Amino acid sequence: MLFIGHSSCGAIKAASGDYAGLEPAIVKELDTIRIDKGVANIDGVTRNVHNQVADALADFADKVKEGHLLVVGAVYDFNNDMKQGAGKLKVIDVNGESDPARIKLLLAGDESKHGAY
Repeated sequence: MLFIGHSSCGAIKAASGDYAGLEPAIVKELDTIRIDKGVANIDGVTRNVHNQVADALADFADKVKEGHLLVVGAVYDFNNDMKQGAGKLKVIDVNGESDPARIKLLLAGDESKHGAY
C-alpha cells in the first residue's frame, strides 16, 4: 500500500489555515487532515503522510505483522522543499518506521538487520 503526498499541496495549505467559510463538502474533507494550524506546507504534507500510514497500519495490522503487506508513505517534492532535489520522490515512512537508515533496510528486504515487523 502506497501513500504519496506532494509539496505545495493546496489541501494541506487550506487545512493549516481557517477554512470554515468554504463549501461544506470541502470542509468535511479538510477536517480529515490532522495537522497543526499554521504549519509549513512541507511539514503538513509529511505529517499527513505519516498519519495515513498510521491509519493503514491500524486497519491492516495483521497483514503487516504476517509480512503480507508493506505500508509505504512518500512525498513527491516538486519544489525541493526537502532539500534533496526538485522532482524527487522521497520515501519517508515504511510500516511506521521513519528513520532513513531503517527504511533503506526495510525496502531492501533485509529483516535480519531490523527484526520482524
